This record gives sequence, C-alpha cells and structure tokens, in this order.
Amino acid sequence: MIAIKDKMTEGITLRNLVSMTNGVVGLSILTMPYCFKECGLILGTLTLLFCALMTSYSCKLILRTIQMAKINSFEYLAYKTFGERGKLLIELCIILLLYGSLVTNQQALCDTGPAFVSKLFNLNEKTIPRSVFMLIFTLLISLPLALSKKLEALHSLNASAILFYFTFGLYLMWEAGFKLVNHEWIDKVRWWHFSGLLKCFPIFSISFSCQTVLFVVYGELENKDIIFNLSDLGIFISFICYFLTGIFGYLAYFDVPIYGNITYNIPTNFLTQLFLFGFIICVISGFPFIIYPCRTSLNTLLFSRIRFADI
Repeated sequence: MIAIKDKMTEGITLRNLVSMTNGVVGLSILTMPYCFKECGLILGTLTLLFCALMTSYSCKLILRTIQMAKINSFEYLAYKTFGERGKLLIELCIILLLYGSLVTNQQALCDTGPAFVSKLFNLNEKTIPRSVFMLIFTLLISLPLALSKKLEALHSLNASAILFYFTFGLYLMWEAGFKLVNHEWIDKVRWWHFSGLLKCFPIFSISFSCQTVLFVVYGELENKDIIFNLSDLGIFISFICYFLTGIFGYLAYFDVPIYGNITYNIPTNFLTQLFLFGFIICVISGFPFIIYPCRTSLNTLLFSRIRFADI
C-alpha cells in the first residue's frame, strides 16, 4: 500500500503544484469578504467548501474519462463522444467563456494599473489614459505570454502570485485580530444569511473553475497518474486562500460597508501600493491559464479537418 502511494505521488514538484494552484485561484479572491458578509460566516464557509468538493469531483470525472479515451483535450473528447457538432459546441463555449475571463482580467488591470503607476511617479491619474495603458500592456505583456509554449517558463511569476495570495490573507488576519480581541463582533457579524446565497453562489462556484486549466497542466506532466492528487492539492490550497481572505476580510471590516473589491477597504498608504503591485502580478500570471485553452480551442476550430482526420 505504501509503495502504491509513493508511486502515485512521485513526480509532484513545487513547479507543478504552483501552476495548478495558480490556475484555480483568480480574481474572485477579492470578492470573498463581500460574499462572506452577504452569506454569513457559517453559510459562506459551507458554500465555499461545497464548491471546492464539487470541483474536485468534476475534475476526477474528466480525468478518468480522458485516461479511458486516451485523449488530452475537451475538443478531442467532445468529437469522439458527440461528433462534429458536439466538438463545435464545446469549442464555442470554451472560447466565449475564456474570452469573458480575459476581458474581465484586462478590465481589472486597467482599473488598478494606471492608478498604481500614477501614484508611483506622482502623476495625475488622468495623465495615463486607460486605452493607452491597455494597448501597451497587451502588446508588451499579454501577447508575449500568449505565445509562450510551456507554463514552466512562468514558474517564478506563478510562485510570486501564490505568495501574494497568502500574504494578503495573513494581512487581513492581522487586521481582523485587533477587532477579535473585543468580543462585541460576535453579536454584530452575520453567521447565517440565506438570502445572500443566490447573489453570491455564482461567485463561489466560478472561483474554482479550473476544468479548462486541467488539460494544460496535465499535458506538461511526465507521470500522468499524479494529476488526481495534484488537482486535489491545488484545489485545497485555493480553498485555504479563499477562506483566509473571505472570513478575515469580513471580520476586519464588518463594521463598515465592504466593497466587491476588498482592496478598496484598505486605507491608502504604502501598503496599499504594495498590494496593488501584487494584484497586478496576480492578474498577469493568470493570463496564460486563460489564453492557452482558448488558443487550443481556436486551433481545433480552424484546423479540425487536419487534427481529427485520424480519430
């Protein structure tokens, strides 16, 4: 039994784990305090745990299917299962989903990027137009990342993003500690607020959306069997990041209105600038996990006759 367990975990490296975890954690981490406020501490924790477990289960179903069919992409799997129409539907769904995620990331970056640069160089925020910043960022950062062949080349960037997530969670824990000393918070916070679940459940569920990333990580593994343990570990670490940010972000600012972006609640100082920089790094590191699957779907959509001739 020990020998089998060692064989299953053999090959899991920090590089693989960082890539998998960063493929799960996304911009939803900034909305976790708001979701915990709307749902309450207990209901928010249970909903977050439920979404993590369902994501883990769905990933296992996908992985078992592709191993049985010996196919390593959604598009190939859809073609073999449902034919040409099923493949086309899956390709369009993946492209539209990831295009929406890409627009969201670009929008979030353009909300924080000009403000960070303006404060860094003591400039007026209107000095840097959003359109100019987006154009420069797309040409100098997004496009090179989209042309990268492997995620291994982005290991340092991914590791920095994961480190920022944990640092941000620990900062919120520190801020909440000052208010936890006073036991009055027990009667003022929400513990169970069911009416907020309908509003926040989509945010909780999309926070663990990593099914398309799964194939990207799976394709770079030498030992394919470790993907089951690797995906579970990545989802678990992501759950910890979301939980720390959500529960302690809510406890730190429960007595004031909590914005959908928790960084707006942090006082403006040097620490805010540091978090903005870390947030920019996180957004940048997430682009490859959006672009790679989208690029694959576009490739199979445009060159399907060549790719699927032998299936």
